[in-house]
Amino acid sequence: MRLTGVGVGLPGAVEAGTGRVRFAPNLGWRNVDVLQKLRAALARAGVAAVSLQVQNEADAAALSEFEFPRGKRDDSLIFVTCDVGVGAGIVLNDSLFIGAHGIAGEIGHSILKVDGPLCSCGRRGCADAFIGARALSACADASVGGVYLGVLLQNLWTHFDPGVIVLGGPSCAAHPVMVQQALLILQRYASEAGMLAPEVREARYGVLAAAVGAAALVLHYYLRPMHKHAWRTQLPAAQSGFQTLKSH
Repeated sequence: MRLTGVGVGLPGAVEAGTGRVRFAPNLGWRNVDVLQKLRAALARAGVAAVSLQVQNEADAAALSEFEFPRGKRDDSLIFVTCDVGVGAGIVLNDSLFIGAHGIAGEIGHSILKVDGPLCSCGRRGCADAFIGARALSACADASVGGVYLGVLLQNLWTHFDPGVIVLGGPSCAAHPVMVQQALLILQRYASEAGMLAPEVREARYGVLAAAVGAAALVLHYYLRPMHKHAWRTQLPAAQSGFQTLKSH
């Protein structure tokens, strides 16, 4: 077996093909060339030159569900991760959807309340300001965050009509009351519209979803390359077998 590639999940909007992090407000990063820095670090560590894939951690987590399913594969799913920030990885029609500039799924910076609390991105009323880890730690009642999470789930459902919505991340694990409240809110919206709410389940790989997804990212680019020209410039000429290195 040979090392086929290295996948890395990062909490920010990553430009596919270049590995440049365009937008990661919780890290204070904008337009950071992470791909080149990682290549240099791996070279210093003696890792052979292989394909290196960098993607948003929520996107990677979504691929953990898509590429390594337990049973039937869902060809359209949304993975919502709740941590320091809130993000979503979106798989549509067997492919990862990242948008024109890599910011698709940055739901933590969708506005839930006009002129609401200040967010790390500089705007007010973002989902992160209500459901991010810092906001939850300052809130005595996690069910309040669950209301906003429920609204986010409802919006994702009506925007993308996924086969399943997966919930993961440390905050979902630490605040089951928030998750329960979010599901009640989602069900209420569905009932008011006379529709069936989408399936919502917990992440198969728990808090390791993004790490498992980093390995899935390498596999996904082999099987379903989103940016063929960029991929060809990164792929070594001759490789056999699959062995992936997970990094998160």
